[in-house]
Amino acid sequence: MALGQRFLRSNGLRVTALVTLVTFASACRTWSVVPLKEIETGQPVELTDRIRVTLRDGGEPTILNLQRIEYPNVTGVVEDEGDKATPKVVTLDLRQATQVEIWSVSGWRTALLVTGIVLGAIAVIAIIIVATKTSCPFVYVDDGSGLRFVGEAYSGATSRATQREDLLPLPSLGLRPAMVLSNEARETQFTDLLEVVLVDRAPGTRALATHDAGLVLVREAWAPRSATDLEGRDVLGVIRDPDGQVWQTDLDSVARRPDSPLREGLVVTFPAPAAGGPLALELDAGNTLWLDVVFGRFFALLGDRLDTYLDDTDKPESRGPTLAWREREGVDLRVEVERGGRWERVAVVPTVGPASLRRFAVPIGTAGGSEVRVRLSGGVGFWQADRVAMASIEPSRPTERRFAPVRAVERGGIDVRALLASHDGNYQVLPVRGERVDLSFELPPPAPGLERDAFLRTSGYYRVHTPPQSELSAGTLYRLRDEPGSLSRFSLDLFRGYLGIPSGPVASAP
Repeated sequence: MALGQRFLRSNGLRVTALVTLVTFASACRTWSVVPLKEIETGQPVELTDRIRVTLRDGGEPTILNLQRIEYPNVTGVVEDEGDKATPKVVTLDLRQATQVEIWSVSGWRTALLVTGIVLGAIAVIAIIIVATKTSCPFVYVDDGSGLRFVGEAYSGATSRATQREDLLPLPSLGLRPAMVLSNEARETQFTDLLEVVLVDRAPGTRALATHDAGLVLVREAWAPRSATDLEGRDVLGVIRDPDGQVWQTDLDSVARRPDSPLREGLVVTFPAPAAGGPLALELDAGNTLWLDVVFGRFFALLGDRLDTYLDDTDKPESRGPTLAWREREGVDLRVEVERGGRWERVAVVPTVGPASLRRFAVPIGTAGGSEVRVRLSGGVGFWQADRVAMASIEPSRPTERRFAPVRAVERGGIDVRALLASHDGNYQVLPVRGERVDLSFELPPPAPGLERDAFLRTSGYYRVHTPPQSELSAGTLYRLRDEPGSLSRFSLDLFRGYLGIPSGPVASAP
């Protein structure tokens, strides 16, 4: 997920060379949002992009080597069933689709799945992400039954200054699992550390990764007593269970409102445990596909200054302003607990990526009464949640063991184990989409009577490539830097432009 940002001014912060350059490029503060339909120019895209579309008519799915995106249609090359040697060009109307899948390292993976009619706008968004995606390394696991996609590594670390450790939950592993770290985006990916972490623990407990790459032991979680969105609508039935019924912003509805909000989120109330003790919020959550589109367009605003900007954000002094801007704009998820009638911030959750939801814990301290009220908030259209629960943290710390890969090979059979062995600034690099590292591990069996949880610990960052239709827009960059809530406004105006409706006013952030 492309999430860099350096255009934040604060007292005592040196004005960077890039900001100076942008200043002279344009003195006016115009607001420029390129809608998605302007990306759909009909120009050819990489033919390595393969999609499979199932239409409502119930026929066989059509596999396309993607060529063009022109709302509401996609065009690509498909082989004629009667003559495999003769390719033909087919155009499909995504408004008639019920399922859209993309070809990845592990085979077909669903990009968009609905039970009714697919809105053309949402379907095209999914396909544009296939063609122009900026994200982070994809992780696949093979424990004997084929590669399975499990998540994204160090999402949101779009500069060396914001490099971070990430702890990705893994499915149950055998003793000799294989994995793949794959670049499936338009970026260069730098991985500094990669290892499997095992926690063997007593039955009845569970090990959870925390939002900041730590580990906690918890017992069974309990569901909330009530849950509303930030405007008071009841959403308990949506986030109570991990059932695939996901809460997220209805962008179409919000974009048409005359008073669109700048933040969206949830207020969730839990009964406090009688035993007291430290608590952890347990989330099955992730980012939206739409956030990927928004940041692709953000980077496009830098035009031919993108490399200069990326060089600047690699500097250590850019880390603080970058993270502050991300929290302010709701790119990262703010977690607050109500104490004494006031909301107290307890955590800021970095992005986990849009390709899949992730289960993780956010420690929030102890309960101060008979109930615990938690508020989650982010930018409009940036986050989604399937389940929100609460669990008590066990007093004993989890005992973890770390295992480096016994095999780590990139293209040409090059052994890169030494590059992944420690957090030392010597990076394994995946320079372009399609590059991958094949990994193998040898793990010991769990001790008798114990159960096991597994995680993949990584540390790294990535550097995005120039998006399509890029052009420097200094005025928009200024406003994104200076105005709180401007990224949500940018998001909504982008969506409005795509739907062909005029921009409107927005409400203040809560």
